[in-house]
Amino acid sequence: LNNKADVINNTMVEGEIEESKNPDDPNDLKVTAIFTNTRRTLINIEFDKLWEDADGTDLSTKNPPDTIYIQLQRRLASEKNWTPVRYPADSTQNYVTINRDDYGWKCIFNNLDQYPVGDNAENNYIYRIVEGTVDKAGNFTAVKPNETITINGNTYVVTAEAEATANRRNEQRGQLNRQYSHS
Repeated sequence: LNNKADVINNTMVEGEIEESKNPDDPNDLKVTAIFTNTRRTLINIEFDKLWEDADGTDLSTKNPPDTIYIQLQRRLASEKNWTPVRYPADSTQNYVTINRDDYGWKCIFNNLDQYPVGDNAENNYIYRIVEGTVDKAGNFTAVKPNETITINGNTYVVTAEAEATANRRNEQRGQLNRQYSHS
């Protein structure tokens, strides 16, 4: 424990250790530890990939890929640049591979910091999810809205909507709708 905040089991612990006022006196060997233990606020973000044409027509049955790649990014409101978030935290990749199942392409990002450790809730992170491609070397390239992406030989124009709301447990739920126009 040092004078900055440390994270122990999703709990933020900060404090200081005070040594004896007379360290040369063998009868005064007392050490006092003072710390503040506060629970970190964590959020969850849900991702649900929708394949729709610009007019709302479902494209999920028209040769969609089995796998897509997304990247979770965050920044502080005072910053302009987005930073990739490794998920899970011990991952060596800065993107997540989503495989289609019976329910589509879904992913839940659990236990994300709402704000930087040692900071306060007034300095929240802003999160976003971007879709992209991964080259043979494992490098992720994000596709920006209104750019094209080619998957399974089909080229699509990407548009995105995201909406996040908080519930009683401070979870943040979002849905990212991507619309694709086949060309």
